[in-house]
Amino acid sequence: MTPWKWNALDLSGSRECSFEDVPESAGIYIWRLKVAPQINPAAPIATFLQTLEQQLERPSAVLPQREFPTARLGEISIGGGRLTEEKREFLRSNYGHQFARDNLAAFCCNLEQFSPVIYVGKAINLRERLRSHHRGQTDLKEYIMNTLRRDWRDMSVSFMCLPPDHCEAPETTNQLLAALEMISQLALAPHGVRRMG
Repeated sequence: MTPWKWNALDLSGSRECSFEDVPESAGIYIWRLKVAPQINPAAPIATFLQTLEQQLERPSAVLPQREFPTARLGEISIGGGRLTEEKREFLRSNYGHQFARDNLAAFCCNLEQFSPVIYVGKAINLRERLRSHHRGQTDLKEYIMNTLRRDWRDMSVSFMCLPPDHCEAPETTNQLLAALEMISQLALAPHGVRRMG
């Protein structure tokens, strides 16, 4: 992997992922929500639209209930909803053929680049850290499964490795990772992060 370059890992269609393509090096990683991961353009238009709407109905972010010394903030869901009947009928009437559904599916999947970041983290060993999230050894899996009501097929992960010469001194590596993590968290405002930096 090229240092200082973001790499994407495809988790589509897999509940179990070995993460063998992820290096055992230090770096930063970002989990984000896929916009329409399970849409099959080859499906009949009714099935296609039903699957699309099931994806769109679920919120893209959920901020759990929080208690403060003088107030309680209830759960807040952001995003999600249904197409209007007018839009649904337009798509049903005009996107019945395969080529049109291929384009619509591609459009939906390309929206991922604008989807919210769920979580930003740092790791001395990217492969092991991503595996630990996937195996449920961190709070991230619970947040994805229970709060967002999603699963790993609905998620994408990108990672960036530090160059080997930046990882020779453990204390310097940890400080650099902490700084990069905080920069990413402040810039991207991931809603699944409980603490910044």
